Amino acid sequence: METILYIEGLDNYVKIKTTTKSLICYESLYGIEKELSAGQFLRIHRSFIININQIDHYTSSYVMLDDRQFTIGRNYKENVLNKLEKH
Repeated sequence: METILYIEGLDNYVKIKTTTKSLICYESLYGIEKELSAGQFLRIHRSFIININQIDHYTSSYVMLDDRQFTIGRNYKENVLNKLEKH
């Protein structure tokens, strides 16, 4: 699980990006989210779950990891910022 950078929802599929490769699975983002460790993974947008331990930096609007910028969804912002401040 430590090698997972982020998980992206693609309708009925999810793209799992690891440090070495990308995988596409037939699963919902919600289904994957239920299986992940809440302490290590965080839903930041309706389409993205990120690995907190892989974050390079963040602001109140976005998270950077693996040279990619992920926007924090407005419905997730309060929870995301609280968790990141505690981490």
